[in-house]
Amino acid sequence: MFKDRNRILNPKLVASIAKLGHFDLIAVVDAGMPLPYKKKNIEIIDLSFYPGVPSFSDVFKKVLEELEYQRIYVAPETEEINPVIYKTILDNANREITFVSNHDELKELLTKTMLIIRTSETSPYANAIIECGVNF
Repeated sequence: MFKDRNRILNPKLVASIAKLGHFDLIAVVDAGMPLPYKKKNIEIIDLSFYPGVPSFSDVFKKVLEELEYQRIYVAPETEEINPVIYKTILDNANREITFVSNHDELKELLTKTMLIIRTSETSPYANAIIECGVNF
C-alpha cells in the first residue's frame, strides 16, 4: 500500500505494490537468493541488470520511502556477515525490525510473500522482508 504518491517508474512494480494490503509481505532480495518460482501466488519482479545495479540498498530505500509498512524481517546473520547492508536496513527503517531465527527461516518466510523484488546485489545476506501497513 503506497504512502500517498508514487515515484516508482517500473509499471509492473507499481501495479504489484498497489495490490498489497495490510499484513501482506514484500521481499527485497539479492541476486543469489533462491526464489520460489513454483509458487503461483507469488509475484516475482526481477530488476537484476548488472552486478550491483540496482543494488539492494537503492531498491530497499526507495521501497520503504513509497510503501506504508509496519515491520521488517531480517536474518540475524546479516549483522555479522554483511554489516553494510545491516546498517542500511537499520538506518532506513523507522518501524520495528524482527529477527527470524536464521537465514533458512527467512527463506521459508519468502514463500509466504505476495511480492519478491530481486536486485542485482551480489554481497551475501542482502535480503529483507517487509510487512505492509496501512496509510490511514
